Amino acid sequence: MKQQVNDMAEVLRGLSAQIESMQKTIDSQHATICQINRNGQAQLKKIQFLERMLKKKDKENEELRKRLSKYEEPPKNSGNSSTPPSKEQMRDEIVRRTKSLRKPSGRKPGGQPGHEGNTLELNDSVDNIVDEKPGMCDECGDSLDGCDTELDYITQIISLPELKPLITEVRHYVTICRTCGKRVKAHSRRRRSNAVVYDASVKGFVVYLSTVQFLPYNRIAAFFKEVFGLEISQGSMVNWINEARRSAEPAIEKIKEYIMQSPVVGFDESGCY
Repeated sequence: MKQQVNDMAEVLRGLSAQIESMQKTIDSQHATICQINRNGQAQLKKIQFLERMLKKKDKENEELRKRLSKYEEPPKNSGNSSTPPSKEQMRDEIVRRTKSLRKPSGRKPGGQPGHEGNTLELNDSVDNIVDEKPGMCDECGDSLDGCDTELDYITQIISLPELKPLITEVRHYVTICRTCGKRVKAHSRRRRSNAVVYDASVKGFVVYLSTVQFLPYNRIAAFFKEVFGLEISQGSMVNWINEARRSAEPAIEKIKEYIMQSPVVGFDESGCY
């Protein structure tokens, strides 16, 4: 009996030693697993960082490709070479006719947030006043003549005056001096070429439409004929513009002097102004 008890004690000690060894192994494996998890998290963070850097590099490469594409020679068509439109490819013609030259801004179309709107305000100086009053009561149908009225609100309508030329006839007289009998004429010289002329307002308008609005002569002539009923020849327009150019030469030379003396000169190579 005593021997059996000793054997059981020996077995229990062996089992205890095995359990203790297994516990150490489990603890060691747990520490290893924790270390692997920590290393895995570090690797995951590193991978995520590298992915972000890769996306950033891809975006930079795409932007650089777009910038470099501007310096590559585009295919020749009627818009960038002497190739006639009849010889270019169909896709080039479609792009030329339909593609806008404006670059996308990335913003939504229409008014932008924070943009101040422009609203017409009432003008203090008006040319005509129209009093709009009801003629009869919309409740009982009785006439409202002689009834008290009060101002409800005001609206203003902006219109253009009738566009027609103002023709002034100047009559030049000769006065006979009662003392000596001399025939005295007016100071203005008689026009030998034409008795009908245009004044500075018409000439200035032609110069403005040509030099500022860049309208060709035929369109200026059509404008004056359709709007004012005046037929102005292109030769007259050329003479008026040359006359304005000669009159402006002193001012232009003065501007050139100021530009040459300026420390900073901003040149506009667009050809518009």
